[in-house]
Amino acid sequence: MPFDIECRLQTKAGEYRWFHAMATNVRDEDGQPVRMAGSIRDITVRKETEDALFGLNRRNSLILLSAGEGIYGLDLQGRNTFTNPAAASMLGYEPDDLVGGLMHEIIHNRQHDDTSDFRKDCPLFVAFQNGEIYHNEEERLWRKDGTNFLADYTSSPIRDEQNEFFGAVVLIKDMTLRHTAEAERQHFIAELEHKNTELEQFTYTVSHDLKSPLVTIRGFLGYVRKAIRTGKRDQAEADLQRIDSAATKMQGLLSNLLELSRVGYTREVIDDVNLHEVAHEALELISSHRSRVSNVDVHISSFLPIVRGDRVRLLELFQNLLENAFKFLGSQAVPTIEIDIRQDGNDRVIFVRDNGMGIDPAYQEKVFDVFERLDHGVQGTGVGLALAKRIVLLHHGRIWIESVGQGTGTTVCWTLN
Repeated sequence: MPFDIECRLQTKAGEYRWFHAMATNVRDEDGQPVRMAGSIRDITVRKETEDALFGLNRRNSLILLSAGEGIYGLDLQGRNTFTNPAAASMLGYEPDDLVGGLMHEIIHNRQHDDTSDFRKDCPLFVAFQNGEIYHNEEERLWRKDGTNFLADYTSSPIRDEQNEFFGAVVLIKDMTLRHTAEAERQHFIAELEHKNTELEQFTYTVSHDLKSPLVTIRGFLGYVRKAIRTGKRDQAEADLQRIDSAATKMQGLLSNLLELSRVGYTREVIDDVNLHEVAHEALELISSHRSRVSNVDVHISSFLPIVRGDRVRLLELFQNLLENAFKFLGSQAVPTIEIDIRQDGNDRVIFVRDNGMGIDPAYQEKVFDVFERLDHGVQGTGVGLALAKRIVLLHHGRIWIESVGQGTGTTVCWTLN
């Protein structure tokens, strides 16, 4: 019976080797088999080479499957030939789901209505058709669930022994984390620049605003000594009172500076905060030391929302803005303060509005600077609005002033994100 087999045999020397054995019938003139003829050939080298190639291919397959970066293949039509698990995971598919699919339609083309336009105009597709390398550090790719991400994308042509182009291998790397890290880095740089500017301002205010009480204290100490020497007790008492006032002012400035420096540097407790309750609590705290509160019509809207934030800081925010509103009501016959909310596009704007002295538009940014006081005849340190601004920034919001000018009242607005 004819045969054609490969088998592993032991030689006389005891070595096992591979052989290719074959036999066929030899027939006579009538076509009848009369004998067998065959051959046997040592194919050990060929088998070892095949085994080595098989092992190499298996190792290469394992490398592709284990690679952390996404890798997939394309044929000449742009159809997927294989996808490793990393690429499938990035794109939200199982590896076998993509095999045979047109990748430009599956992951590239969701932002285009006309596939033919995409194929004609897209630099990626042009490079692919021409058998060229295409690389883009910010290629937008679409996942199965409809979301998208930016990827470092490289498509490299594959050529055979005759240099004929027959497909491409694509490497993709999700750049979301890198872009997030870069955005955070830019945010930290901006924040550092802001802190440096603020530090310069602090240095100036400490040297300027704290110098004034010291000058007063030193000056009146001389007057006190003179009054004591001359026996003018009443004059000495008056001068000591001036020194006490200057020391109290300095203590207030230092306390406000310390409080301002703490915001954003101490551990904040984030929770659901009812702004309606916090506004009422702030008003009660102010009422304990402001005799004029009962003469002011204060309206707190019941529509103030519940927000995510630090309750202690938000209470400070309302306190400072209410204090500021009371101080600058002026001599209105019917003084009023309103705390309410309005919708500006997508923003919920909370505001404290008074019908007091108003602020000239030219100074509406400047009043948020540390120790900035437009009216030095009004008691205060000039830290209240600076502290309010920092609290709002801590909650990733923004704060501003709306006022036509002197005598028209002031509205302090802010958002919390």
